Amino acid sequence: MREGTVWHGGTGATLILRPDRSAFMPSEGALLVADVHLGKAGHFRRNGMAVPKGVNAATLDRLSKALRATGARTLVVLGDLFHSEHNAEWEGFVRWRHAAPLDRAVLVQGNHDVLAPSDWRAAGLDVTERWDAGGLTCTHEPEDWKEGFDVHACGHVHPGVRLQGAGRQALTAACWWHSAPFTPRERLVFPAFGGFTGNHRIELGPTDAVYIPAGQHVIKKGR
Repeated sequence: MREGTVWHGGTGATLILRPDRSAFMPSEGALLVADVHLGKAGHFRRNGMAVPKGVNAATLDRLSKALRATGARTLVVLGDLFHSEHNAEWEGFVRWRHAAPLDRAVLVQGNHDVLAPSDWRAAGLDVTERWDAGGLTCTHEPEDWKEGFDVHACGHVHPGVRLQGAGRQALTAACWWHSAPFTPRERLVFPAFGGFTGNHRIELGPTDAVYIPAGQHVIKKGR
């Protein structure tokens, strides 16, 4: 099943935005995620913070389920796959990667991706600063935009939007942030996929839209 909300970009790019914060690109048979931040929980524990174990395993389990649900044979990570230095949690990812039903795994390198080239090779990752396919130009940071990009897909920001409920209840929910639609600087910022990441509250411009994972659905707000 390829459940989710269909999103179209101005260059003809099409993604299925999924409730688990991954996106499927039918034209490429690719699953796209951003800001997985594996190893972050272990990094915090080593520095004295009481972070539960199992965060990495839960994130990888969600990734496995997304691959099975979509049938994707290519995985593209829009930066910040691994949060920290080489450790046991990295070895867990390497084992997961070699067991995963993938023909290719691409890492668009982010600011936290500081492991050695030999580590990337051991995990069977193709590492690049930019990935172009299906009407998207994928990098890690919104500021990477250059003249000649297709719709710019990126991460880094961990976008979140404030939702107001009854009785003054409010929360900041992770979202995709679609800005400047159908212009040369059209951009789609991905939510953080990792299970131990926060959200940065964004302010929507008049032509912006957000796509919010909510239960089994993805809800559009704005424009």
